[in-house]
Amino acid sequence: MRRAFIAAALIILTAGCGIIYFHNPAKARETADEFLSLLYASRDYDRAYLMTDKFFKDNFGEEKLVKTAQLFLTKYGKFEGTRADSYFTEGGSRDITIFYTAISEGGQTYQKITLNDDVKNGYQVSSVEVSDMPFTGYRLIKKFKEE
Repeated sequence: MRRAFIAAALIILTAGCGIIYFHNPAKARETADEFLSLLYASRDYDRAYLMTDKFFKDNFGEEKLVKTAQLFLTKYGKFEGTRADSYFTEGGSRDITIFYTAISEGGQTYQKITLNDDVKNGYQVSSVEVSDMPFTGYRLIKKFKEE
């Protein structure tokens, strides 16, 4: 009985200290969906840039978004859509990575969007990557449920 009480007390204490953090994958996915739509379909780089966090702004800048979108559109042609396949989080981290399959007239690509949950501003984009091959090496990846 005493061990159960101590374990419960430790969980409550660590949750209050911010060590345990729970993401909302559906909300992160909504943000990432909107970001990709702005980047590839609308080509509204200014609005997409507004969705990035301080880390992205300090390390990459808006020109990274423009170059990423232009490279994608030049290499793969007209953007047709995306499907969020899975996501990855690490315990205690405010970062969540969402993995997408993107379809364009030139074929299929893979997108990796990392978002940071800023309590004040919600999910914001920290990085975006495009690849010809699926991203691998994530042990704790979770699949999104089919809708």
